[in-house]
Parts: sequence; structure tokens; C-alpha cells
Amino acid sequence: MQKIILIMMIILSPVQGYALEFDIWRTGQAKKKVQEKAKKNKIELRKNATAANSKKGNANQIDYNDSLFQEDATVSLVFTQKTGLLYGIIIDWRNIENVDRGEALYEKVSKTLGKKYIQDEKSEGRGMIKNKLDTFNDCATITTKYKGGISSMLFRCQEKRFITVRYIDSKLERQNAFEEQGMMRTRDKDSEKF
Repeated sequence: MQKIILIMMIILSPVQGYALEFDIWRTGQAKKKVQEKAKKNKIELRKNATAANSKKGNANQIDYNDSLFQEDATVSLVFTQKTGLLYGIIIDWRNIENVDRGEALYEKVSKTLGKKYIQDEKSEGRGMIKNKLDTFNDCATITTKYKGGISSMLFRCQEKRFITVRYIDSKLERQNAFEEQGMMRTRDKDSEKF
């Protein structure tokens, strides 16, 4: 009887949600908590430049600069529209002028992720990427996906290399999509008033 009660308690006890982690960040954290954590760790957050300049004023992404693997990187923290929960962490290395340095950095990133996460698939293709000055069309890409919502991507564009690592919590990403749809319906109802 005690074994049955113990098994029932384990089954019925709340299970900790799976969160993706990068540095001090965990998906599912509230925006206010993230901002407090950044302040405590002396990380200077700024609104995403695209969001800050848009007419919508979408402040659901905040960025900061960091040095990772001895290269300048931008870390973007992406939040759900309505509830303000962290669901995406995106690390970008842009404008790596030296081809060899870019390839070496991608190898370091891939090895680091490969030690911690199980590789799901790897594919090659073509893609487009922008930096502050230029748009690079028709770049060769290598995308590696890992179990749990993590991916890395290398863009080979002429004499430049761009690397992106994305931690996307798929459950919260779906929640964000529902929140966005709900906000659209609210706006549609407002238009019926006129």
C-alpha cells in the first residue's frame, strides 16, 4: 500500500518544466525578472533597433553585446507578446571579416553544442542575411539542429562569415503565436466600432 501511495505521489506531483538555458538566462522567465537579473550582473540591455524604429514600437526583444569565443556577438532575448515570457535566445556573430576565423568559430560553437545536446539533423542550403550595412543574397548555409529547440547556422557569404545560434522554446513560441492572434482579433473588433 505504501508503494502505491508513493507511486501516486510521484505521478501526481508537479513536474518542472523544461527550460532552455544560455549563460544566466532560462526560457520561461518573466521580462521583469530578466531585466533585474541583467542589472544585477551589470549587463546593459537595449531595445532591439528594428523594434525601436518601427511604428508598432514592438518591445518584445531586447539585445546586449557580449564577447563569446573571443569574438563580438549580439545576444537577443525574445519575449512573448502578451505575457512577457522569455521564449527565445539568439546569439549572432556578424561581420567576421576573416574567413578562417569564421570557420574556426563555427567549429568551436558546433563542438560546444555537440557536447551538451544531441544533434538532430544537419543540412546545407542557400540563404540571405543582413548586417548593418549590406544585404548578402545567395549565401551558402549549414544548419545544425539539436534536440530541444536549439540550432546553429553558418552563412558563407563572399569573404564574410555570419553565425547564429538559436535557443527557441517551442511551447512558449506556440503560446506567443496564440497571443499574437488574440491581439489581432482585438484590433479587428476595434475596427468594427467605426
